[in-house]
Amino acid sequence: MENKKKYIILKCDDYGVGNDENWKRFIDICIKRNVKANLGINAGSSDGGAYPFLKRVRYLVKDIFGLNNDKKFWKYTRELIEDGGLFELWNHSYFHKNFQEINDLKIVNDLIIKNQETVKRELGVTMRAFGAPYNKCSQLMQESLEALQDIKIWLYGIPNSKVPFVLSVIDTRIADIEDSNSKPNFEMFLKAYTEKINTSISDFLIIQLHPARHNSDSSKEIEKLLDFLLEQGHSFILLKDFLKRVSADA
Repeated sequence: MENKKKYIILKCDDYGVGNDENWKRFIDICIKRNVKANLGINAGSSDGGAYPFLKRVRYLVKDIFGLNNDKKFWKYTRELIEDGGLFELWNHSYFHKNFQEINDLKIVNDLIIKNQETVKRELGVTMRAFGAPYNKCSQLMQESLEALQDIKIWLYGIPNSKVPFVLSVIDTRIADIEDSNSKPNFEMFLKAYTEKINTSISDFLIIQLHPARHNSDSSKEIEKLLDFLLEQGHSFILLKDFLKRVSADA
């Protein structure tokens, strides 16, 4: 059966968070296949530095990468997004907070803007997309994003927002590779994909991943996923590629 060709946006949440070995494995899987991936970064800290809280929650900067201080983390990340053009950062909030539990616009602004400013300061990169932790959006978040001119894309955002491009769950999320515990299951994805791919209206398909939670066994499911989508003739794109395409079509 001939399926519609899609542009695939890999939405990889919590970059800098969780198991460093799992992140490194995922990055290597993408590089090996020349697959583009979009990394949602949480650049927060509890006392003003870039990543001092990493020691407390076992974040990315140790062991596998040999990144034992903040400068090495940012150096690695800069090389990752500059070399080969396979990776792009997007704003996933300064801290990984549930925005639906925040009732103060100033706090919402701080979480979004501080993340934006930290990445700009450390990497010289202006992130063009935002996606909420837990995909928990709110009216205050919408108000904040609509006032932030840098942000052009709202991943899994609220439809009819004034953010230029809202990639909603309804339009772009036809099949998940992860179950409710973020464990990849290729057969689950394939079933939903087969049922919905040819009725999907959008040219863009978002696949959400949490690489920090994928051990060596579950990463094999990700390899199956990427190999299958490549075999089907789909194209993996960065968010900046999306902006170019929709701007050209406008």
